Amino acid sequence: LSRVFQGIFTCPLGSVIDSEQTLLSLWRHEATRVFQDRLIDATDKKWFDTCISKLIEEKLGAAKGMHRMEPGYFVDFLRPPEEDPETGEELPPPKVYEPVPRNDFGVLRTVIGSYMSRFKEVNKLQAVDLVLFDDALLHFMRISRIIRTPRGSALLVGVGGSGKQSLSRLASYIADSTIAQITLTKTYGISNLLDDFKPMYRTAGVFNKSCSFIFTDKE
Repeated sequence: LSRVFQGIFTCPLGSVIDSEQTLLSLWRHEATRVFQDRLIDATDKKWFDTCISKLIEEKLGAAKGMHRMEPGYFVDFLRPPEEDPETGEELPPPKVYEPVPRNDFGVLRTVIGSYMSRFKEVNKLQAVDLVLFDDALLHFMRISRIIRTPRGSALLVGVGGSGKQSLSRLASYIADSTIAQITLTKTYGISNLLDDFKPMYRTAGVFNKSCSFIFTDKE
């Protein structure tokens, strides 16, 4: 339950949360991400949506029609980089947790596509070339939210080659998170694993920077 309100509190009041509808949409989004994303059955997911709509109708009344609101999506990577007024250098883009305008996936596709092009330029060995269809965008937003959440973690389940690692790498890049992954060898043991952990601990604990540790079922 704390994860729901942790997400809500990262959204700025006034500049983003400026109406009852926005706050309700944010609460529904966070509850959906925390609870529904753990469900694996379409029937259970539909049951969750029904329960949320019924709860909104009971607590806020059917007159406002908020229970019929289309679910919204919130991300923190929509805003473009700003420019330093003194040096003219490009500053890191502001991370503002805000709704996707009108749930327009075209906007998302453009922004993520731009980041993907930059990622391919700076990481030629791990370049990703994804087809950003609607389901891929939905999964990307889920992964992005987890990475931006302190101490966030996820188990991504799916067939091999479906883009789980690529989406995770791209989301980590957008979140300015250091990507860490172990390389298995025949002699790899516990001591090697502890050695691989050291730079991650240094990045997260000493330098207070985000670090994404990605490992597969084979690893």
